[in-house]
Amino acid sequence: MQADSQKAAHISGTTEPVVQQSKNRSAQLHIDVEALSAAAQDDRDRVCIIGAGKSGLIACKVLHQRGVAFDCFETGSQIGGLWVLNNDSGRSACYDSLCINTSKLMTRFHDFPMPEHYPMYCTHQQILEYLEAYTQHFGFGKSIIFRTEVLSVVPSPTGRFTVLTKDLDTGEVLTRQYGSVINACGHHWDPLWPELKGDYKGELSHAHAYRSPKPFEGKRVCIIGGGNSGMDIASEVAQSGATRTLLSCRRPVHVVPRYIFGKPADAQLKPWLGVTAPRRILEFGVTVMIRLSRGSQKSFNFPPPKFGLLRVHPTVNPGSGDILQLIRDKKVLAKPGIERVDGLTVHFTDGSSEDVDAIICATGYNVKCPFLPTDIRVLKDGKPELMHLVVHPGLPGAYFLGFVQAHGPMIPCVESQVPYVADLIQGVTELPSEEDMWAQIARQHMFNRRSFTQVKRHALMVEFHRYLLQLRLARCPKGKGWLGRKVWKAKTFLDFCSGNTC
Repeated sequence: MQADSQKAAHISGTTEPVVQQSKNRSAQLHIDVEALSAAAQDDRDRVCIIGAGKSGLIACKVLHQRGVAFDCFETGSQIGGLWVLNNDSGRSACYDSLCINTSKLMTRFHDFPMPEHYPMYCTHQQILEYLEAYTQHFGFGKSIIFRTEVLSVVPSPTGRFTVLTKDLDTGEVLTRQYGSVINACGHHWDPLWPELKGDYKGELSHAHAYRSPKPFEGKRVCIIGGGNSGMDIASEVAQSGATRTLLSCRRPVHVVPRYIFGKPADAQLKPWLGVTAPRRILEFGVTVMIRLSRGSQKSFNFPPPKFGLLRVHPTVNPGSGDILQLIRDKKVLAKPGIERVDGLTVHFTDGSSEDVDAIICATGYNVKCPFLPTDIRVLKDGKPELMHLVVHPGLPGAYFLGFVQAHGPMIPCVESQVPYVADLIQGVTELPSEEDMWAQIARQHMFNRRSFTQVKRHALMVEFHRYLLQLRLARCPKGKGWLGRKVWKAKTFLDFCSGNTC
């Protein structure tokens, strides 16, 4: 699928060169939109998919099965996105020992099970093999165009989208019009750096660039961030030759075990219970199960937050080692937030200080879509501007996949998003008015304020099963009367509770 001849065959005769070479990116993006629209091929029913990671692949599969024509543009030379180690797209944060933090029971595609011989928590190599097998099984690989960057997506005067792409091998810029655009480029590629007061003289890096613990052997290392990446890296570095490992967290963190009573933690809750049980009862039940199965987190000298488990995106115990056990054994030293740095000395907010040779910032990512118009943003002032985290009211016909953070795996979320998007593209269902969409987004903000702690990490947070149901109910076919909609939604709810969540 990586052959240049395939790319040429796919594009040849369907697009028209606008610019062969340009001195810089900004010059490319300031081409007159009306001129582009006139030059581009008019293909109003074709869909543009941006990205061939797991979200983009799900979109490809669903549209392929429905007979909807599409082109999928991928910056790298192979599918897989974040799961490709040293991806030549430059966007993957995958490291040598990376494995998933959700079980294969929950992470698998609903219509393509993972191989029996895969472990419960798979390695990045196995996930990539799985995505490649998925692509081959459903036969949509020929529609993926590799080594191609989307430069801009602009609504055209005709009501469609003018898309500029650049061939990263030849530098050729092409333009084409599409009826719809699906943004599946993800939001874990642009590193978010912490603001460190002072002048640090040691090695400063972001978790996005981390590949193995080898460069940190014999060094004193401080990892900033108590999320999944931060704890995974801290666990691995501490067991791989670092002379001292510090884990700095600004606020307490819930750490969830991978297994509860011998079963995967994320597979404990059934869909019907996830959408019917009161939130506080669910939270109490999960907390009690973890306490009985593992013991108190406080007993590991790493007290949890005072607020409940479901009010945050919890950290799953790393696959590289039991982080709580490492903290209790003082192989990893838990520290509060950083007040300032001075030379090699890190001063913490509790008044203590440590000399460290390297700081690794596992502080998350900016949510960006640089190819979209500047007034179209996924987040504004830390709040999502997408209805159902899929549709922007100001850009109908453009859809967003995977811009979500859930108490569960990503694949089921995207598998629920894509049929909704496909229904909208095919006219099976329809969007409400722009005013109603903004009203729904405002209600979503109110729910998030009540349900989750208000930190940047939770901007795209949803309750897993409730979100899947929300997307199912949004697919109500148009043309039904009041009673017809009520009956359809009741049947859909019962079907969802029976386990058919997609």
